[in-house]
Amino acid sequence: MEVKQAGGIGYILGNSPANGAELIVDAHVLPATAVTSDDAIKILQYKNSTKTQTVYIYPGKTVLQVKPAPLTLGHK
Repeated sequence: MEVKQAGGIGYILGNSPANGAELIVDAHVLPATAVTSDDAIKILQYKNSTKTQTVYIYPGKTVLQVKPAPLTLGHK
């Protein structure tokens, strides 16, 4: 709700290094995605590398019979 009240139309929720690759499923009121700590760092580096950023959030795809399973992959 904080992002929505601030005028945001979506967001990326990055894990802290303490939580690493753990991704928790949460309901969100806006389009959102959760990313691992390593991916959060890459996103912040991209954000800081240019004055204008473009981000797209695509529906995820669940892939079965992989370790760890199930693994949810975003659009690449």
